[in-house]
Amino acid sequence: MRLREHGHPLPSSITCFSPWTDLSEQQLYQPECEPVLHASWTQNAAKMYAGNTPLTNPMISPVFGVLSGLPPLLIQVGSQEILLNDATRLADVAKRDGVETHLEIYNNLWHVFQVHSGQLDRATEALKVAAEHIRCHLAG
Repeated sequence: MRLREHGHPLPSSITCFSPWTDLSEQQLYQPECEPVLHASWTQNAAKMYAGNTPLTNPMISPVFGVLSGLPPLLIQVGSQEILLNDATRLADVAKRDGVETHLEIYNNLWHVFQVHSGQLDRATEALKVAAEHIRCHLAG
């Protein structure tokens, strides 16, 4: 959004793995099991990251922003992570603002499960999808 606001060139696409898009944590998902992230950790991290800036500032929490004019967006998220709602809300805001958006929710997987590519077939496939998203939007 900042690049767009300053008239700078935008990337050809955006790929998000388990994005944290609302640092105010107003709508954190509460899965039965969250093997990676804990709300107390993210609350502390949000305060350190934002400093004196309100957590609802769109430059801190993009779900509160206007995303129009941004490049095609791929969002991948696990169904067993506290950031599931952040990912779905980002997709909703992007679609509302006319951004080409594809949201993929991977059942029974955790925060940034893609790190297990090569060991977990679904993680490997997710990275292949992400690579294809990036490749097909590269300016030729």
